Amino acid sequence: MVLSGAKGSMVNTMQISCLLGQIELEGKRPPLMISGKSLPSFTSFETSPKSGGFIDGRFMTGIQPQDFFFHCMAGREVSLEYL
Repeated sequence: MVLSGAKGSMVNTMQISCLLGQIELEGKRPPLMISGKSLPSFTSFETSPKSGGFIDGRFMTGIQPQDFFFHCMAGREVSLEYL
């Protein structure tokens, strides 16, 4: 269906079967809170890819709660662009 142009895109196929990848908010990695954390579940000033919004999970097998939160943050940003 993707190759025929009927539905979806290659990005959708990759998100389902491989990984979601780096989440961007306003063209950057998710910002740190005043505590130095990107989310409360990470340690202060953690520099791992996961704490910076990299989602290594895929929709086929499910994503972790932190990954879901980052994904929702990016989705809200896109929704606001259409207002």
